[in-house]
Amino acid sequence: MSLFKSVIHSLTQTAARLGLGLVNVKIAAVFLGPTGVGLYGQFWSLFGVFSGPLVAPIATVLTREMARAENAEKQQQLIGQTIRLSFLLGLLIVAVTIPLAGSISEWLFQSREYELQVAFAALALLPVFLNTTFSAAARGTRKLKALTITELLVALSGTITVAAMIPRWGIHGAFWSLVLSAALASLLLLVQYRNSGWLAQLFSLRSNDNFRRDFLHFFASAIITATTIAIVPIFLRNAIAAQLDLEHVGYWQAGARLADLYFSLFSALFAMHYLPRFSEIRSKKEMLGELQRGGRIMAPIIAGGAVVLYLLLDVVVPLIYTSQFLPLKQIMGWQLAGVVMQATAWYLRYVMVAKGFTWWVAATDIGFSLLWLFMALGLLPHFGLAAVSIAYFMRYLLDALYSAWKCRKVINGLTND
Repeated sequence: MSLFKSVIHSLTQTAARLGLGLVNVKIAAVFLGPTGVGLYGQFWSLFGVFSGPLVAPIATVLTREMARAENAEKQQQLIGQTIRLSFLLGLLIVAVTIPLAGSISEWLFQSREYELQVAFAALALLPVFLNTTFSAAARGTRKLKALTITELLVALSGTITVAAMIPRWGIHGAFWSLVLSAALASLLLLVQYRNSGWLAQLFSLRSNDNFRRDFLHFFASAIITATTIAIVPIFLRNAIAAQLDLEHVGYWQAGARLADLYFSLFSALFAMHYLPRFSEIRSKKEMLGELQRGGRIMAPIIAGGAVVLYLLLDVVVPLIYTSQFLPLKQIMGWQLAGVVMQATAWYLRYVMVAKGFTWWVAATDIGFSLLWLFMALGLLPHFGLAAVSIAYFMRYLLDALYSAWKCRKVINGLTND
């Protein structure tokens, strides 16, 4: 699949997802305000703690193995095995989480008021894993049209539940919308893929031992990685609330969300094109050529777009949020610079992901996430809210440099054919 076709499909799905995401952000900003947006961000991070340990291995290992599979029968076997593994491991996560729902609510929100939503967020993991399986299968087989439809259905499910629940039930509705959108998306995707044959071996006892070993290996590392990455923003929000107030938590959450929306323009292309492409490549010369070709195209686009977005903040912030959120401008220069470094680090790291350096990727994510936390906590008394974004930029600058060094070593280890 050519880069051009991947870009077209990536832009299509990203534009639609971005548009729907902006609708979600606008609804939350209008009906929740800065304080409510900050609380909503805490719940998003909690959902990441729950889902990350299995979303990462499904999205990465299944995509990689589907790209390598010799025939349709093996692909069906991989999908059936993925669903079985993720369902069983998901039940384990749910069983551990539900008894602790009250304590988790108290830690996140200083109240047990949201205990029921926390419990249902754990149950929502099962449809999330099914949705991720469909996306990874379509990505690995280069069914870009099907992948685009899948991503749109998932995004549309989120917008439908947000629009239906936040205006009526406020912050409670925001939490429930996050939980219910996953279930709605699963129903839509089951209809989409009803004739694909991908579920034919769901109840088969046949399995691929190498795939299971890789999947469980990635799962073990992802438990630590996803938990660390998702918990760090929770600690940061708590620190901002303690040293400033909940309103500043909302400003930071809104700024980080805006930067994430910008980054999503490119992360979809990385996952859609470069992960399966890097997985296919075996020779040093071909990998270097692909990496350099993509870098020459992507780097100026990402950096130039960040500059344009920064210059338009006075227009963009009231349009996406409300004028209440204009104070977030104080952090956006550092935040967008951090996104440019993040895109660089991710692009290089996909080489390691494609070549199976699971624990290196996990250790890198954990190490730099903790570095971000400690730098932010140290800078917060001196630079206020901007400290978190300054630390975010420094984290990804160091991450990009380290990933470049490791990427060079991995490429040098490939064959010269």
